[in-house]
Parts: sequence; C-alpha cells; structure tokens
Amino acid sequence: MSQEKVHLPSKFIQSYLLSVSKHPFSEDEKHVLYRLVECFQLDKEEQNKDFILRKNTNGYVEIILSLKEGENFIQTKKAIYNLQKRMIQHEDGERLIRFPFIYYMGIDKNTNDIHLLLRREIYEVLLHLPHVNQKKELEAVISFRSIYARHFYELIKGKNKPITYNIEKIRTVLELGNKYMKMNNFLARVVEQAKKELDQNAPYSFVYELDYENKHNPQGGKKKVIGITITPVYQPEQLSNIPSGQKISQQYRDDVERDSIRIVLDSVYKFSGKELEKLTNSVLMNGGHSYLTQLLQSCKGNIEKAIEKLKQLS
Repeated sequence: MSQEKVHLPSKFIQSYLLSVSKHPFSEDEKHVLYRLVECFQLDKEEQNKDFILRKNTNGYVEIILSLKEGENFIQTKKAIYNLQKRMIQHEDGERLIRFPFIYYMGIDKNTNDIHLLLRREIYEVLLHLPHVNQKKELEAVISFRSIYARHFYELIKGKNKPITYNIEKIRTVLELGNKYMKMNNFLARVVEQAKKELDQNAPYSFVYELDYENKHNPQGGKKKVIGITITPVYQPEQLSNIPSGQKISQQYRDDVERDSIRIVLDSVYKFSGKELEKLTNSVLMNGGHSYLTQLLQSCKGNIEKAIEKLKQLS
C-alpha cells in the first residue's frame, strides 16, 4: 500500500500548537518549539547556523539540533518525548488522520546532537504563522537574550492577578540551581534583567514587591527576604516594537559566537568567573575566533604562552 500524502488545514494545526488547551505545553516543550521556529526562520534567510535542515520528497522535514550553552540535555530530551506523545488529529467527511507532532527523534550519543523528523505541514505552519500577533509574540520570546526573561514570560503570560512565590519556589521555577544565591545578585542578574527585557520587547511584563520576614533582625539592617509577589502588566503596544526577523537572526549569531568563545576560554584556556566574562568581551572586540586562532598560531600551539597573552588582553 503506497503512502498517501495528506495535507491538513494549516489553521487546524496552528490552533493546536498555539492555543491553550486542557493540556498546555510545558515550559520545556515551548522552549523546543521556540528553537524550531528560530531554526526555520534562520534557514529561510539562508543565515549561518549551528543546525542542519533537510526537506525530503516524502513530505517530511529533518532537523539536526545542537544544544546551546545553558540548555539542559535531559530536560530537552524529556520535552521532545512529551511532544512525540502529542497527537494531531483531523477528521472530515472522507477520512480521519492522526499523527504525532514530532514524528521521529534520534540522539547521537557521541555529540548529543538531536535528530528530529516533522511532517511538512507542521514546518509550514511554524514558518508562516498567519496571525500577526502570534508571530510577533514568538519573535519576542526568541529575541530574549536572558533565559530568565523567557521563564518570567511563561509565568505571567495571559495573567492579570498577582502571583506570590517564596524564594525557594521561585528559584526552582527559574531553574537557578546554585546560581545567584545572594539576594542582591538574584535581583540584579535575574529579576531586573528579565523585567528590563520584557519592558522593552514583550506584550507582557511585570512589577514586583519583595516579602520580608516578620521577625526582628537582632543584627540590625534589612530583614530577610522570604518571598516575591509578581504582578503582570499587559502592554500590547510592544507588539509593534518587537525586533524583525533579521535583527533576531543577527542577535542569535552574536549570542552563538559569544557562547562558543566562552566555552573555548573555559575548556581550553581554563579561565573562569569574572575573568572569563571580561576576557570573552575582549576577545570579541579583537576579532573573536579569528583572534584566538592567530594567537595560538603565534604561540606555535603552546597553550601556556597563549594564556599569558590572554591575561594581558584582559
């Protein structure tokens, strides 16, 4: 029996992917979705990319993804498993059609590259979202430089009432682990950074208030922060200010280069902490990977000599 090519109505697939249902997408599932949209946009613009996309003649699109720095492999894998369980179904007077959102997944255990196979209809829907506001909203989320802006956006999107978390819970929700344990760092590097991006680029942002411990502090000074109350703020006017796909693509390439340089400086040259961040900026200003290549050549492959010159650069 030959395989029949069936084209589902794009509005049906789009409504399934982007509407709120009894089983909404988890944050990790949405992150995979955003990555796919990002890949499709970059491929359309024929930009340099760290993924492979192939379209075959059988109605499927193959994507090979490499995880970005900071993306959790186990969480991403679990999200893809869950997306495979999500079935898209369409029935009319002639036939019933049912297939998974992600048709196939494979993982290269040597590189952790993820191989995905999607039906062409899903690819076309994500590439050509017909509703302007939905497309702009996806572009907004993709454009966030901070992963925490994306986390906060998922918390507040579509809500209008204050949400209160204790500090342990909000840290868990934001997947901070052992990062930014000091309250000042948490507020400056996570909360304020996310709020700044949402204020500038997203249709939803927030204001917040800190909740303090009622106990008297015998040592004086400020009371201990035990919680945070987040109040969503809807700002639809920002839909017209979301960066264009071209700007997103440039920003994406800049982020990829920054992350890859940071990895080289960390794994090869053993820099860390503030020195690593400062040196990453200096290397970028001096030519990025081209500078690192010329530096190593000038040192005749001697890592120790290269490290000394990098220290002078910082």
